[in-house]
Amino acid sequence: MFERVLKALADCGVGLSSEEFLDALWLATRLPPGPAGPLARMERTSGALSDDGLQAGDQGDSADAGGPATYARPAGPFRRPRRGRGALRGGAAPAPEPDRTFAVPPAAPAVSVRPPGEKALGAAELALGRALRPLRLHRPDPHRAELDIPRTVAAMAETGLPDIVLRPAEGHGLDLAILVDDGVSMLPWQRLATEVRLLMERSGAFRFVHTFSLDTRSPEGPLLGYRPFGTAPATLPPSAVADPSGRTLLIVVSDGVGRAWRDGRMHDLLDRLARVSPIAVLHTLPRRMWAGTGIRAEHWRVTTRRAAAANATWRVTDPVLPPDLRPFDGTPVPVLVPTPDAVAAWTRLVGSAGTSALLPLLAPAPRRTPSDAPSAAPTRPHQEPYAEVLRFRSFASTEAYRLAAHLAAVAPLPVPAMQLVRQALGASVDSGHLAEVFLSGLLRRVGDIERPPQQWQFDFAEGTRRILLGVIPPPELVRTTRAISSRLAELSGTAPSFLAWLPHPDGQDHIDTGQRALSWVDERVMRRLGVPLPDAPTPAVAPPPYDLAIRTPHSPPTPPGMAAKEMLIPWAAGEEADLKLKTAQALRAAGLTPSDVAAKIVFIAPPGPQALPAYTAVAGFTHRWVDAYADGSPLDMAGLQLFTERIGEVARPSTFLVWAQAGGPPADGMPTVPFAVDPDGQLDETSVRAVRYAARLRMVPPDSASAALTMLARIAALRTRGDTAWRLPVLSTGTEPPPAGKSTEGQGVDLELIRQTADRYRKEAVKGGETTEVVPVPPVSPLNRRIAEANAADPAAVLRRLGVTSEDGVRWTCPLDRGDHGDAVLTVASRPQVSCKHCYPRAVGLVRLVVDTLSLTPDEAAAFILNDSGDRFPAPGMAVTARVTGRTPEAYRCTVHDPVTGQAHEAILPAHAFRELHRDRPLSRLRKGDRVVALVLEPSADGLVLSLTAADLVERVLVGFVPELTTGEVVITGIARVAGALTKIAAAPTRPANTVRGAFVGRDAERIRGAQRLLSGGTTNEKFEVIAYSSDQRVLLVNALVYAEPTGILIDRQRAVVAVPHHQVRSAIGRGGLNAQLAGQLTGLYVKIVPAGTDLRLELD
Repeated sequence: MFERVLKALADCGVGLSSEEFLDALWLATRLPPGPAGPLARMERTSGALSDDGLQAGDQGDSADAGGPATYARPAGPFRRPRRGRGALRGGAAPAPEPDRTFAVPPAAPAVSVRPPGEKALGAAELALGRALRPLRLHRPDPHRAELDIPRTVAAMAETGLPDIVLRPAEGHGLDLAILVDDGVSMLPWQRLATEVRLLMERSGAFRFVHTFSLDTRSPEGPLLGYRPFGTAPATLPPSAVADPSGRTLLIVVSDGVGRAWRDGRMHDLLDRLARVSPIAVLHTLPRRMWAGTGIRAEHWRVTTRRAAAANATWRVTDPVLPPDLRPFDGTPVPVLVPTPDAVAAWTRLVGSAGTSALLPLLAPAPRRTPSDAPSAAPTRPHQEPYAEVLRFRSFASTEAYRLAAHLAAVAPLPVPAMQLVRQALGASVDSGHLAEVFLSGLLRRVGDIERPPQQWQFDFAEGTRRILLGVIPPPELVRTTRAISSRLAELSGTAPSFLAWLPHPDGQDHIDTGQRALSWVDERVMRRLGVPLPDAPTPAVAPPPYDLAIRTPHSPPTPPGMAAKEMLIPWAAGEEADLKLKTAQALRAAGLTPSDVAAKIVFIAPPGPQALPAYTAVAGFTHRWVDAYADGSPLDMAGLQLFTERIGEVARPSTFLVWAQAGGPPADGMPTVPFAVDPDGQLDETSVRAVRYAARLRMVPPDSASAALTMLARIAALRTRGDTAWRLPVLSTGTEPPPAGKSTEGQGVDLELIRQTADRYRKEAVKGGETTEVVPVPPVSPLNRRIAEANAADPAAVLRRLGVTSEDGVRWTCPLDRGDHGDAVLTVASRPQVSCKHCYPRAVGLVRLVVDTLSLTPDEAAAFILNDSGDRFPAPGMAVTARVTGRTPEAYRCTVHDPVTGQAHEAILPAHAFRELHRDRPLSRLRKGDRVVALVLEPSADGLVLSLTAADLVERVLVGFVPELTTGEVVITGIARVAGALTKIAAAPTRPANTVRGAFVGRDAERIRGAQRLLSGGTTNEKFEVIAYSSDQRVLLVNALVYAEPTGILIDRQRAVVAVPHHQVRSAIGRGGLNAQLAGQLTGLYVKIVPAGTDLRLELD
């Protein structure tokens, strides 16, 4: 009874073990009944799910239910809604089985799409093309003649008559016939056969390339057909491809599974064909599976007598044994695998005379008597699912068994979709493992058998599926689905590969809602697949608010709650006399700053085409397509760029187009093409060619602002070249006079000139101004106070202690003079600063002078100047100069000398700190006598401990070169350091008159370079970057990403996604991710850099 219940549940699709079933019975007696129970809540939740996997409540109420939409920010924390996603399924809903007594999940409407797939040859395609070069043979063509120049000249010289001499023209030496075994077991290799044919056609080695189907499974076979994997039966005899002239090369593509391979009929056919033509077999299966097929091979040494000779003329010997001991029986037929090395060895042999190579040759088939041959295809008796899976597990590899489990989760599937699942599992799972599953007998054909073979659906039996699903955990299935989704997004726009279905209310097909999705695709991929997005119900609340709304004087009011703040750009429609001046003045008057570039901006468009010049100025300043609010509805301008991916490449026009016009009435002196404004509208090839390749383009937009902006975005997408080379058109009315040359004067408003001016204005604003935030004066630390006191000491006393002399107390000999100063002397300024025309053209403090003279740290120099080491030397937090005296496996022994008393203090420097500092040179070691600058840490049980990698060490070095740090005029707010490579320093002034960069960098960068030299000691190349501090986390992040101009930033808790132009992605990330890592340390964020146009919310999720 118990087993019967479990079996009944399994037939209903609920597979439970005995323990799970007993747990369910135990819970059923203890869970509370009624609507408050967890089962009822689960049913309500699952019932609220829509066909695309989103809860219905997340899609908003309809307009009829809630009245007109308003832009009111919802209560609670803001979170941007996800984009709509579609569940891509590999099979349509099958017809219900007549004997099925349990409930069938409802079918939902769906639309069929053609997603792309991976190439079968992959990265080896180019190398395979090179391997075919030896087959480029040439022979005289008796049907074509060409001029024989030497003989013509000689004949004219002898006879004096203007006569010509002809000779047969050179033509391709070979034709090619490809015989593709097109049985069901070859479906996983259909794309391979197609790519082999295309590769041969593009190689330029053959005059004609013919492709035939090869039937090796019927009792009458082998027979040939006109089209592989077609619906017409194979009726041609194999002699149709036999060429008595020997000029046709034959290639047989097969997996060796057909009956004719096993009973010797294919071997007899190959033997006959090899007597008149060169021939080879391309085995689709990997070598490890050859033993189970009818195609087996052994290696022999082959030598040819002439190029492109029939295989029967080859000389074959054993690689080791002499011919007398082991002669070759039969006609040699090479068996190849689709790899460059194997194909190259064969082509060199065929394409050259007297060449020798070691090739795998087809082994003879075991001969059978007529009584041994089966009269019909063998059938395996029906087995229980457990026995079927156990039989498969007994011979299948681990990778094939894992792949079968993943396929069972998303079946039914066509074979190309199975390849996507296989590739999502990683490089360890290859096509051979898919062949193991396909040949295992676990799969059965389902669905419409009238479709072409490449669209056939294959599925597992229910019992088999249930067992296989228990092999892998659900999280792994989720990871595989995500990997497939990511790969589909990457492949979007390439050639379609197979048939799949997406839920869509207008679809004519139906899908089973109980089937697991193969992958999930977002709106952009759906648009690339050509699927019209279903109409979504009107939301009752506004889209997420923007950071900034930019209006013009003629724009309508900004809808309430749409943006956090508003800005007016004074751009009025009228005569555009000087576009450069007007653009700069408008941006300056609007108050746009570089910090606004990363803000989420919406442009409130005025009516009609007059919105385009002001919008172009904003887009040029931000270097991206900002959203627009036009004609009462939001417009996603960045999304309009994707439509070009459905167009593909078009040929250049035969003549150079100087000018063209898109839209409007026909114009004089230039071609005028229509232009569809609808984002889903198609463009003809003539329009695309004119818009893309015309040097100058006039656009005549419709009167609607949204239509004009859409037309601008679509035209710009067609005319964009590279990541930064925008080429915007000229806004025209269509009535301007014919243009003269390439000049845009008098042709309308040059939008590209506006964009370039706005882009230049932003770059100048970044270079010219430093938007530094002023912070309160913090308490000065005791160590910094001592350095300030040292800088204010008596210069004469310090200089005498340094051993220099003076005659008048003002002009001194320079302590750094090594005989190269000439008449340069050290001068004491009114403030306690010194200058030297040779060493210090700009006055420096006494601490800096002592640091450079005695090679001390600023803290040691202060102690020397004050002649006072303080209560404790060396004190924790102090930078000191340490000398290496010895080494243990874990640490270096060092001594630190008191700069006043000369007393030596023992210290240890952990060896791992030095290895971290020199990670790019792991074999570097400190030697006895080497000097390093280190930070004193808190004493431990081992004594005084030093650090080379602490971030505070950077500040203790900088205070000697930036005196403003010791007086509180400039403060360091944060340091992010990767020792030995890069340090980012966030700093802020305490008075508006001070500048951060001026204080830290100094004239000719002498301050920051001096600090870098002291810290590295010449052993590393660590660089310092000074960042302007801001209390606004977004602005600080923009400042910290020194090498990027962000086009969008999304921050959620401790994570941030930053979009930058495509050409800046590499520099924004930095070598080894260094730039983004340190920017994240400064801001307390985990930073991810993505190209502009990426959906930041999806990346954040």
